[in-house]
Amino acid sequence: MIAHDRGESGARVLPSREYIERVAPFLGPDSPVVSVPLSRGESSRDPTKGAQAGEGREARVSVYHLPEGSIVLKEWRPRAKLLRWYSAWILAREMRHYGLLDGVPGVPRFLGKVDASRFLIEHVAGKPLHRGLDRETLHAALDNLEAVIADLHARGFAHLDLRHKGNILVGDGGKVWVIDLGQGLDCSRGFLRRLIFPLLRRVDRSAVTKFRARYAPETLPAARRERLERAYATRRTSRLPQFGRQLLRMMSWGPSHRAPGKPSGRGPELS
Repeated sequence: MIAHDRGESGARVLPSREYIERVAPFLGPDSPVVSVPLSRGESSRDPTKGAQAGEGREARVSVYHLPEGSIVLKEWRPRAKLLRWYSAWILAREMRHYGLLDGVPGVPRFLGKVDASRFLIEHVAGKPLHRGLDRETLHAALDNLEAVIADLHARGFAHLDLRHKGNILVGDGGKVWVIDLGQGLDCSRGFLRRLIFPLLRRVDRSAVTKFRARYAPETLPAARRERLERAYATRRTSRLPQFGRQLLRMMSWGPSHRAPGKPSGRGPELS
C-alpha cells in the first residue's frame, strides 16, 4: 500500500500532487527502477522503429516496485493519428471512473494523473480469474465478484466489460478486484442513463453467471442450470445473423458459447 493513503479517520484519501511529482522520475525511460509489464502493449524502446511503451494499438500497463510501495502505471500514446483522440478520451474517462469509485472495496485506488496519456493506480496482488483456481478459492471469488458488482451498482456505475476475465483479478482467499473501467458508464446522473441502468446492471450480473456456468456449475441452482442448458440448445439451432447472436450473448444471463460445465474441446482455460 502506498504511504499516506489513509487519513486519521481511516478513510481513503486521494494523493497530493506532490506525490505524483515525487514518483514521476521513476516512470521515465531513464528510471532506475525496472518496470514489470502486465499487458500486451509495447514494453520497451524499439531501436529499429523508435517505438516507445504504450505507442501501439493497446495501452501498456506496468508495475513499479518503489521504496514506498508498488504502483501500476497505465499509459497509451498511440502513434496512429486516428487513435490519438480515442486514447485521450478513454484514459480521461477511466480516470474519472476511478475517482467516482474511490473507496469501493474491490476497486484499486486511483493514485493520480501523471499527464494526459498516463495515470497511476494502486497495485493489487491478484491474477485473472481462471478455472485452474482451487474450488474453495474459485467459489469465494465468484461470491465476492457478485458483492463487488453490487457495490459498483450502488454507486450508479455499470462496468460493462466483466465478461472479459482479464478484468477480474483474484487474490488470496478469493478476494476480487475489478479493473479497466474505461468502458463503463456512470449512470448516477442523466435521465437517459438512469433509464437504461437496470438493463446495464443485468449485463454486469450476467458475467457472474457466465463464469459460474463455465468454471463452477455446481454453484448454480439445478433449475437455473436447466434453463441455461435449454437456452444454450436454442441458441445453437438459431438462424440469427452472427451480430444478433453476439447481442444475445451480451444481454443474456447465460454463458456466451457453451452449456454449463460443457468442455470447449480446446483444453482447460488456465488464464
